[in-house]
Amino acid sequence: RLITSSLASYDGRDKAQVEKLFFFLACCPEDVPLPFPVLKALSTQFEGEGQKHPGRKLRSWVMALIQMSLLKGTIHSGVYMHDIVRHFAREKVGKETLRENNKILVEHCMDARSYSGGTFGIIGEASFGTLNAYCQTYLTYHVSEAIGGEKADPNACAKNELLLKLIHDTDACVHCLAA
Repeated sequence: RLITSSLASYDGRDKAQVEKLFFFLACCPEDVPLPFPVLKALSTQFEGEGQKHPGRKLRSWVMALIQMSLLKGTIHSGVYMHDIVRHFAREKVGKETLRENNKILVEHCMDARSYSGGTFGIIGEASFGTLNAYCQTYLTYHVSEAIGGEKADPNACAKNELLLKLIHDTDACVHCLAA
């Protein structure tokens, strides 16, 4: 009830987007801060295309969720959900939506790769709090969550569009994710 009440207490004009962001973040690993550069990579998912300042609205929505105690952390250190809040959000959205949200996160991160040549860089050399550092460490979690039960079925894996995209990518780091 407290979580639902906190969400309901937000009275900004972007209430639907704030709720969408809150439930989307349930796809992230437990107790792992999500750096703002990763959120910014997702900005078109929440703000729409063609924003003059991508990530600006997203930043204010994240701050609102922090103020409502639905997210922990800061914009600078990364944000995450308390385990009880995360559990509530994951139960509310369901497995299929979590799979889809993880797929969206993987695809947006791959599109936003920032090191020269469009890679996530050399593993271990990315600075903490960057998109590349997060992806080098946690994108395997998101890939695994995105393919769900298909991991056990080799035929399903061979037809999975996300896995095929990872396998055919030129980034060595991404090949490791598909393994």
